[in-house]
Amino acid sequence: FSSVQKKWTRLPHLMPHPRTGLASALLGSTVVVTGGIGTQSSSTDIVELFDVQTYQWTDGGALITPRSLHCTAVIGSPPAEVAVAVIGGTSIDGNVLKSVNGWDGDESGEWVGVAELEDEREGCVAVEIVWD
Repeated sequence: FSSVQKKWTRLPHLMPHPRTGLASALLGSTVVVTGGIGTQSSSTDIVELFDVQTYQWTDGGALITPRSLHCTAVIGSPPAEVAVAVIGGTSIDGNVLKSVNGWDGDESGEWVGVAELEDEREGCVAVEIVWD
């Protein structure tokens, strides 16, 4: 959506792996699209990156834990130990998760485990808060 032109624009390239129940966050000019329910009707570990300037999709590595119905948030700027966090959700076997996967925003696409939540969460929402 263009807030300047006040209209929607259809993007020319579709996501390589269509899915539902995914989550996304904007890191700089890259939309980080994580997890979801794939074509096999189960939670997936797929991460895809969409560059909003070039309209190109690239592989973003694999989450440590396949998940859907989770949330994704930017929590830092590269280079940071963790720039993007993927939080909670539902696992491939249907269990609600309290695990958090993190990515530092570099080209390697390597995801790491981050401290777990106290309680399991699914269908959650997360936002970045910037403190001055």
